[in-house]
Amino acid sequence: MKEIDILLQQYQTSKGPGYSVAVYQSGKVIYSGATGLADIERSVSLTAASVFDVASVSKQLTAAAVLILEKQGLLSLDDRLVDYIDGLPEYCNSINLRHLLNHTSGLRDYNELLFQAGVQLDQDVSDSQALAMIKRQYALEFAPGEQFEYSNTGYFLLALVVQAVTGKTLSQFSQQAILTPLEMTNSYFWGRAGQDQPPVAKAYCDNGNDGYEPQMANWQTLGDGALCTNTPDLLKWDNIFYTQDPYWRDVAARLQRPGVLNNGAPTEYGLGLEFGRYRGQPIVFHDGCWGGYLSQYLRFPEQQLSVVVMSNDADGDPIGLAESIADIVLANVLIDEQVLPEFEQREAFSESMLQALPGSYEFLHEPEDGFEIVRSGEQITLLFGGEQVLYHAGDGHLVNEAGQLTVIFDIQQNQVVSWLGARTGKAFKVRKIKLFQASIEDFNSLVGLYFSEELDTKLEINHNRRALVMISDDEAYQLEYCEPDLLKTSHEDITRLRIQQCQGTVSLFTGVHNVLNIEFVKT
Repeated sequence: MKEIDILLQQYQTSKGPGYSVAVYQSGKVIYSGATGLADIERSVSLTAASVFDVASVSKQLTAAAVLILEKQGLLSLDDRLVDYIDGLPEYCNSINLRHLLNHTSGLRDYNELLFQAGVQLDQDVSDSQALAMIKRQYALEFAPGEQFEYSNTGYFLLALVVQAVTGKTLSQFSQQAILTPLEMTNSYFWGRAGQDQPPVAKAYCDNGNDGYEPQMANWQTLGDGALCTNTPDLLKWDNIFYTQDPYWRDVAARLQRPGVLNNGAPTEYGLGLEFGRYRGQPIVFHDGCWGGYLSQYLRFPEQQLSVVVMSNDADGDPIGLAESIADIVLANVLIDEQVLPEFEQREAFSESMLQALPGSYEFLHEPEDGFEIVRSGEQITLLFGGEQVLYHAGDGHLVNEAGQLTVIFDIQQNQVVSWLGARTGKAFKVRKIKLFQASIEDFNSLVGLYFSEELDTKLEINHNRRALVMISDDEAYQLEYCEPDLLKTSHEDITRLRIQQCQGTVSLFTGVHNVLNIEFVKT
């Protein structure tokens, strides 16, 4: 397919990392290609046979391992987590294995916890270290089953459950129960004992000097990631979703069963797989990101077609590349979603909406990203990767020129609550940033040393009368007020800190979406 070859050339970097790409349909590879280097230092090119760490794409195989153990009668998805792992806090008593699989447990993300504690990718992290961090937490983010919140902790713990049940690591059990039966001979989880392992392509990031440097992780934790594979092997996995073999057909069907919340509402996540729509077609997918490895597994079940993209470039865009490949291969099938009749109408903005809409907004799941809404007379414009004039279609639904629902404004609350992806229609919660001009007195009230028992780490805050600075692990990070009780930081992992002053005690609470309310107390 020449069009995909041309597309890959556009993604090619000069003497840098790159991509391995494959398209499967009806059990066959209909396209395979690669660009870039697997090892820059030795000038080794990437090929279809190159092995990558596919990060969170691994989760579906971890889920399959748990399902297989249930099929063998060795556990039930409704079993309590505490029946398999000792020493967990009492709040874990109501968490079952299904909660872990569906990301509805309420457990904080252990990756984020370790990062906030100052642990780096290149440091050694063992299962025991990760488990100790999880056990140190005072509370859940929410009651089990009450909501969906993606958390790597669940799948890490599932790997420990597999080991508790079988006496084998996830690496060993998956080799026996999944990879060998499916003849995925070039695939393994990190830590496969006593066997030769095909080397992975090295992962890289921009070194800031027109070159690249290795970005490899040394964590030994499994389950939430760490599957190493290549595109020919992933075809063998992909085939279980279309096989007539009753054993694998049952596994595949259960992987694709959406989670259900306590109120009966379904989620858009099954067991290691997400569900959505792309340009009019239902999709099943999962992306992965770990160190310098990025991946995307995108499946169109009605066409029995899958697009797999693996990258060893930390700044790569496998999701965009996978979608662009799908646009080419399924050009006769994919359409832009039709505008619903209720979004074709146009209503004038009320004066209260015109006053409330303008401002800067941030995504709750990625506070460092956001958009802006500006007003010019009666016109409202969205600034996000370009400019889009927005129109009111009634009931607080704001649409773009094409009639696609883009922003949801809650009329009762008089504020924007969600932004929607134009091509996927997926809603993302947002919040408006309230600008605040802090005084020297505000700065002085925050100066001091802070300690978090849950992270077992400290930070320091100082200022030079013009700006606040946070010191963490001997590194300085800029702080700025974005609200009277909210600080924005330049720290990659502690991006927001909420201020609370009570009876003379000053506390700072983290505000990352899947690690909320970690308290740092001023000492």
